[in-house]
Amino acid sequence: MTKRSYIHIVIIILVLCGLLGTGIAAFLFTSNPDPTTASASIEYTFVGSAESTAPNGVRYNPENIRNDNILEQALITAGLDSKYTPGQIRSSLKVSGIYPQDFVDQVKSFRSLLDYNASSDSILSNYHPTQYNVVLTNEFDSSISASAQSNLLDAILSTYFTAFKQTFGSHLDETIYNDLFSDPNADFIPQLDAIEQEISELSLYAQEMAERSPDLKINGRGFEDVVLRLQHISGTTISQLKANLQVNALAKNPQRLLNQYDFLLRRLLVQLEAEKQHLENLDRLIASFERNGNIYLTSASSTTTLNGNSSLTYDKLIEIRHELTEKISSISSDASTYQKWINNLSSNKQNNPENSFAASDSADELTLADIPQSTDAVDAVSTNQIASFQLQINTIRQSLNQTISEFKALLDAYNDQEINPGTITISRILYKAPSFLSIAFLKQAIKTSAPFCAAGIILCIVILMPKMKKRYLDR
Repeated sequence: MTKRSYIHIVIIILVLCGLLGTGIAAFLFTSNPDPTTASASIEYTFVGSAESTAPNGVRYNPENIRNDNILEQALITAGLDSKYTPGQIRSSLKVSGIYPQDFVDQVKSFRSLLDYNASSDSILSNYHPTQYNVVLTNEFDSSISASAQSNLLDAILSTYFTAFKQTFGSHLDETIYNDLFSDPNADFIPQLDAIEQEISELSLYAQEMAERSPDLKINGRGFEDVVLRLQHISGTTISQLKANLQVNALAKNPQRLLNQYDFLLRRLLVQLEAEKQHLENLDRLIASFERNGNIYLTSASSTTTLNGNSSLTYDKLIEIRHELTEKISSISSDASTYQKWINNLSSNKQNNPENSFAASDSADELTLADIPQSTDAVDAVSTNQIASFQLQINTIRQSLNQTISEFKALLDAYNDQEINPGTITISRILYKAPSFLSIAFLKQAIKTSAPFCAAGIILCIVILMPKMKKRYLDR
């Protein structure tokens, strides 16, 4: 055989071995393919995102994308709720943070000054990325189409964005103020008390929003204007109406209101007595601390001495006492208010013409025909007063509802400003499926073909060995 023939044989052997290895790799690749993936990135850019803090000040976790409620709604949106369950999708959905390369390099080279063996993982856990990869593999169904898998991930991300805005935006709890007038028979003062309580909570919230976003306006009005309107309703309108009610001692059902106030007053007095006793005990502790720096806690069976400088400082005792005196003052004020109402209602009841008419010295000056007319006139006046006061309360309610509507509109505008596609950016969906041009196949082809190529080289050496030996001997 000529030299060229040997070269042809070597080339054929090597090609055949390479083709055999590649064929086997292709068979293995197609018989057990890697799962297809649909992926996207989500980036948070609003203020606080570097600390994983939402615009409303609450911490968020991007892992909530895998929440069952979000997945269930996404399946419905994608029209796949009859085929898959949230549990199937959750196990195939992965969320991972994207860390800047310079930060990763620093972490890899970082060593704590206090602990040379500090773990890089613990350092990474203290860093909050603002960008995340969201990957949905087809492990739940290997036959799902590319479009269905991509549409499902798109539905998941869209549902998550809506849920994020609802959960971490600023909203009013509508169930609170919708229940303010749930009892149509409620008396005037309980109605006004309920309105004042709601106004107090709304005012605090509106003031917080005014400090957070002072420049946000709708038709020239902002959160500060909501605060002023609420203060006007509570400080002027309701205060005047309460004063009129107190002067006239008017109630829909005086006896029921008397019983209610009497119960509340008794409860306040019991609470007041308990707090006063608490204050006396606290004063004794302070006096003990001032004398020798120790505090004596005395019980029925023993006396315990505490070092005042180490367990409870004098400043802390004074702070507790200040809070306690303020609480006692507030309870005393409430009790005084209820006592005034009870006195006024009791006086009005005693002076009611319906109750005192029979004992009047001038009763004999009226005829029997005049008595029903006088009673009817009193009833008419009382009815008119009740209707007038209820109308004023209804007017307050309408004004409050209008203010609440404006507050809600401002909150919606604030949420749109802070949480929008510009502050939570979702990239387009990228779909990847196994192919013979993919890096995964190339790796598997090289891995599988390598042994066959090695065997081919050995075979070529065996074939060439006699020829090389003969040429050596001929020399």
